[in-house]
Amino acid sequence: MSNQSKKLILNAINALNKALVQMESEVDAPSAAAIKADPGASPKEDSNGIDPTKRPPLKNHIFANSLPENDLVPIVFGVVVDGDSDDPTTRPYNQNNFDELLKEWPPAAAAGLIIGSHDEEAQQYRALQVVSILSNSEGLPTIKGKNVLDIGCGAGYITNEMSFLANKTVGYELTDNSPIDQAARLSTDHRRGGPLFTSDKDEVIKNGPYDFILLHDVLDHASAPIKLLELAKEVLSDDGVIFIRNHPWVSRTGGHLYETVNKGFLHLFLTPNEMSKLGYKMPFNLKVTRPMASYEGWFEKVGLKVSNRKIKTSPIEPYFTDKTLKLGGRSILDRIIQVTWAGKIKEEQAILILKNDTVDYQIKKIDIN
Repeated sequence: MSNQSKKLILNAINALNKALVQMESEVDAPSAAAIKADPGASPKEDSNGIDPTKRPPLKNHIFANSLPENDLVPIVFGVVVDGDSDDPTTRPYNQNNFDELLKEWPPAAAAGLIIGSHDEEAQQYRALQVVSILSNSEGLPTIKGKNVLDIGCGAGYITNEMSFLANKTVGYELTDNSPIDQAARLSTDHRRGGPLFTSDKDEVIKNGPYDFILLHDVLDHASAPIKLLELAKEVLSDDGVIFIRNHPWVSRTGGHLYETVNKGFLHLFLTPNEMSKLGYKMPFNLKVTRPMASYEGWFEKVGLKVSNRKIKTSPIEPYFTDKTLKLGGRSILDRIIQVTWAGKIKEEQAILILKNDTVDYQIKKIDIN
């Protein structure tokens, strides 16, 4: 893709983003005092739909599928189970009516937004979108001429696009089976002044400090998110900014099943055993069931403060609360609450959590003075 084409696409994305800002449902950033008093709460209402004074300890924010499966409306795969009643709403859930239910099930993501991991052109376009978001985020300083670190850079598309603006760009990949060909990228891109790609933590530290650090859709898939945040703080310049895009596991696309089966919240409706029987496989996800309280608890523990927070939401379709879908008089949402929260939260609280698609944070070091 030529630089001229990239410029045209970026201009179009910028115009689209400005139009979408008027349409998005967003929550204003809480004040510093509000964050200190109640990590995770918005100034209007608790982000998780619960009384912040009664929030469980942080250690309880990560739990899921803790209800025994025999306490759920059963799903029997491969066999039709009629049950003892002629009333279809009281029959056990089975393969036939599961397939029927999926026909009308709302999608997780619009078809045009699903990007395959091997679609290079689409990945480049997505990278341009991310850079556009970074360029148009209120309160976020420009990355132009700055030293930039992309933690969890994957195949490096976003890192590469940021390098056209930044002074120095480092892409740090966390997995051993990184899609980056380390030797090839180091011997070509870096020598021409492009990004440095590495999976060596010491190399990341040596090239710091950084004025801007990006963790885009990373923390929800990290086995040790606090350690990543500690590293980010260590290599962040005193007046630097960390931009974090979180994609909660309890969002409609949080299970990343949409390339296999594009159905919203399906990963929260099915138990792990049922997922296995259906052959559905998810990437590693932290099963955080009260996302913002957990995220902001991590930041506080590491010594980072939220300077800006933006939540993008989407409505929960009536289909999920319909109690006439052959689920024993219960709705899909009822079963999601059973599977995901062990039945311990109310429907209104669940809806407040489920409607959050993404959460963008700008965070900084806490002033010592």
